[in-house]
Amino acid sequence: MSSYDEVAAISPDGQQLTLNVGGYVVSATIRHVPGFNGTKDVTATVTPTYEGAVFGNDAYTQVPGAVALYQLQNEVQGDTGSIQLTDISVVTPTGVPVTSGYSFIMADAESTNNHEVISFASDVPVDVLARIEPEGKLPACGGGLTGVGTTTVTCVGDPDDESAVGLSIPAGALVTVADSPSQVAIGLNNGTSSSRQGVAFGVMFAKSQVTKLVESRYLPTDQFVVSTRLGSTSIDTVTTQGTETTVTAGPQTLLTSTAGSSITFTESAAPGSTTDMSHYTPAWSCERNGASVPADQLATSGDGASVTTSIFVGDSIACVVTNTARFGAIAWEKVDPQGATLAGSAWALVGPNETVAVTDNGAADMDPADGRLRVGGLLWGEYVLTETTAPAGYTRDETDRTVVIDEANLDVSVGQIVNTPIVTPVDPEVPVDPEVPVDPEAPSSPPSVGQTALAATGTDPIALAFVAIGSISVILVGAALLLRRRVQ
Repeated sequence: MSSYDEVAAISPDGQQLTLNVGGYVVSATIRHVPGFNGTKDVTATVTPTYEGAVFGNDAYTQVPGAVALYQLQNEVQGDTGSIQLTDISVVTPTGVPVTSGYSFIMADAESTNNHEVISFASDVPVDVLARIEPEGKLPACGGGLTGVGTTTVTCVGDPDDESAVGLSIPAGALVTVADSPSQVAIGLNNGTSSSRQGVAFGVMFAKSQVTKLVESRYLPTDQFVVSTRLGSTSIDTVTTQGTETTVTAGPQTLLTSTAGSSITFTESAAPGSTTDMSHYTPAWSCERNGASVPADQLATSGDGASVTTSIFVGDSIACVVTNTARFGAIAWEKVDPQGATLAGSAWALVGPNETVAVTDNGAADMDPADGRLRVGGLLWGEYVLTETTAPAGYTRDETDRTVVIDEANLDVSVGQIVNTPIVTPVDPEVPVDPEVPVDPEAPSSPPSVGQTALAATGTDPIALAFVAIGSISVILVGAALLLRRRVQ
């Protein structure tokens, strides 16, 4: 209200006001219409309007600018007229007229007591947004509150507002709201000639923000878009560029009503990019006024690409969507025939775009245990696993194993791959040749009685033996015959 001009407002045509609320353009004609008993001039002022006012002291503190209209002192009392806003229009930052989903507030910016009366009217029903009654102050509308839910709400100040020492005690404040009106008005009735009244108009709004976090990219060229939609109206959008890992859309000021509006945050692949969103796992988290929004207040789409919740007047909602690339992984185990793990193997993993050299407990092996290997960060597609080096003392497994990684099979286990020990052949023992037996030396035949021995030179010993034996036989036969003759 800093631009309020009492001379223009009091004229029949009134004053044209335009207000920019976070990109929304709110316009209206403001008129100061005298009452039955006359009027008190008003002027735009900062809040609080005085030390006893609730507005600016106990609530709506530190509101910048001259947001209140405050009566100047004169002797007029009774019905001193009204401040009216007519031909209210709201246009989005993109120039689209807003015909619903926003609210106007009308507030007591001073202290209605001492027989004062303040009324709030509109072409739509008026409700109570807040009845602010700090400790030490009289109740708001202590003399009566009527018309809530109708087009005119009337608040009568407490007539008994004096303290024991005769000083007036400030009263609480009433704040009212009208949804999507085309006109509103605040009527003033001063109970005494010395009383002053203050009023404040406002457009109720909320704020939203959505942030995209890229925890990992499936492909370096992948890019994303995050956007905000209020109802069916697009509010904001932002796209990642290059290697950016975080972008934020907002904060944006939103017009909303006391009944709340539906707000949707969405992520998608950037137009013109080859980004495949199925390669990512999205995770959403949202806060409302600094506190986590419960899961039952967030509706997540089936593919996880968006979340929807309600946003109310005064809300500040911030959502974050984190994308994690869905890489694949392949694991296997190197064992001996008994199932014991074997360290020291090496492998080649040939995929759709690269060949990964894998050594047990090497840089590409994600499993620190000996004999257990795991390779991650793999793109989707077909891979061939081949052992290139067997553990020491074992034969290399020559089988090529084909593994497919896809959306349904991201973490694949090949299982146990068995190596057999290397068997070294042992040379048979060479038998030792037995010694060739030596012929025993033949005994020499003794010479015959009465005969000299024959010279052995050139004579066969066996022949000599037979000769000797023959000679003995002849002698024996001759002796036997001689003996027979003697007997006869």
